[in-house]
Amino acid sequence: MTVSSELSNLRRVRKRAKYQAAERTRRRIKAAGMAKKPPTSKAYRQLLLMVDVWERIATRVRKKKALMSSHFLSSPVGYMWNNLSPGIKIIQKNPPKDRGQKFSAKQFRMLNTAYRRWLKHQTPKFRSAAKSGMGAQFG
Repeated sequence: MTVSSELSNLRRVRKRAKYQAAERTRRRIKAAGMAKKPPTSKAYRQLLLMVDVWERIATRVRKKKALMSSHFLSSPVGYMWNNLSPGIKIIQKNPPKDRGQKFSAKQFRMLNTAYRRWLKHQTPKFRSAAKSGMGAQFG
């Protein structure tokens, strides 16, 4: 599979209706608010969905180094980490019983770390708020 088709597949996952609904909830009540809801609530499950999507994305991107730079150029990795991590921290303190201790967001965290390292080598113009916001609308 080409880098272009991989990127397309990764974007498509975030464009699905359930993910977009979860993103709208996150924008409205924030990830920490979602994580504080009961584990059976829709908002809580939506947060889990978003983190699961980013875990899958991170796993795929980290396996293919050729994909990483292109993904960083076209995806809001840092933006989403910054917005989801408060909810992740809350859930990690008391993970859902159906997940045992498996809720770690480890791959997503490592992808964010790689993104931050990559970002240090980009020009200051690339790191502007406007550029950061370009991909943010897609969550």
